[in-house]
Amino acid sequence: MATTHLIEDGCRRIAVIGAVPPANEATSEVDGPTSDVTAPTPPHATTHSTSSPSPSAPSGNPSAPVSSTGPCADPPTQSSSGDLRTRGHCAALADHGMSCDPRLLIETDGWDSIDGFEAVGRMLDDGLDFDAVFALNDTLAWGALRCLRERGVDVPGAVRVVGFDNIDESRYMAPSLTTVDPGRTDIARLAVESIIAQIRDGRRAPAKRIEAPCRLVCRESSPQGVTP
Repeated sequence: MATTHLIEDGCRRIAVIGAVPPANEATSEVDGPTSDVTAPTPPHATTHSTSSPSPSAPSGNPSAPVSSTGPCADPPTQSSSGDLRTRGHCAALADHGMSCDPRLLIETDGWDSIDGFEAVGRMLDDGLDFDAVFALNDTLAWGALRCLRERGVDVPGAVRVVGFDNIDESRYMAPSLTTVDPGRTDIARLAVESIIAQIRDGRRAPAKRIEAPCRLVCRESSPQGVTP
């Protein structure tokens, strides 16, 4: 979703901050973010198991997200949010006939603002050619925006920035952050409905996959339909 938005608005060198580079070269095996690498889910949806709903993960705990593509502040493990979002990015590139340049998959030590700031700083220092940044969560994107601003890089004129999570503070950044809303409200509602149903029926429900819709929230850092 984020990558498609950037491509359709003219970006061709999209750096992914917080990426988990694929273990092999098959970077277009799946159609988008999924709950596991063997069971694809449409890129417009997040997934949730109704058998054991869990609360939203604290920012420092990547092991207990509400969904496979929900918020995560620490560096992810393989088959986690970062892996799935990276695969979704590479799949979107492939859908548009573009290859996934491994030099643009930028790993970070963590998923905090300082990690995004330092990653973009390294990219600029190394002379990496990029016209967009897709940060795999909003806090990484905040750091990226700060670094670009300090280095005098125009956002969105020279570089567009998109995050993931739609954290409330993102609308108050300067510029305000375009981001993917993973449908946390829907996930919470479905989890509560599942709990209520299990209490009512007096038994644990079997696990099943359900989908919560994602949406792109376009703001100043990458406005919709404006070619850089």
